[in-house]
Amino acid sequence: MVQKIVLIIPFLFSAILLAQETSSISGRVLDNELSGEPMLFADVMLKNTEWKTHTNFHGNFEIDDVDPENYILVISFLGYDTLEIPIEAKPNGVLQIQRGLSSKTIDPETVIVSNSESMPYGSIASMEKTAQK
Repeated sequence: MVQKIVLIIPFLFSAILLAQETSSISGRVLDNELSGEPMLFADVMLKNTEWKTHTNFHGNFEIDDVDPENYILVISFLGYDTLEIPIEAKPNGVLQIQRGLSSKTIDPETVIVSNSESMPYGSIASMEKTAQK
C-alpha cells in the first residue's frame, strides 16, 4: 500500500506542474479617432485558434490559459483597420498589450449620387451625378 502511494505522488506533482505552464494575455484597445477613448466590444482573438474575446466597457480584454508559443493577436472593429500583432506567450507569463485602432479610409474610384422623386399623376423625376477620381 505504501509503495503504491509513493509511486503515485510523483505523478500528481508532475501533473500539477504541467497544468501551470500556461500564459495570460491582457490589454486595452483604444480609439485613435476619439482622443484615445476605450473601444467597446472590439473583437480580440489569437489567429487560427479557438481563443476569442471582446473588449469590455473600458476597452480591456483578457485571454487566460493560453499555451506558451508564438501567436498573431488580431484586433478588429467594424469600420476600423484590423491590427495583427505578433506576440510570444511565455510559460506562467502575463503579456500586457495596449493598441489603438484607426478608422478605415475610403478612397472610391467612382461615387454615384442619385435621387428620385415621385411626382403627382404618376410622372417620375430622376437625377444622377457621377464623379470620377
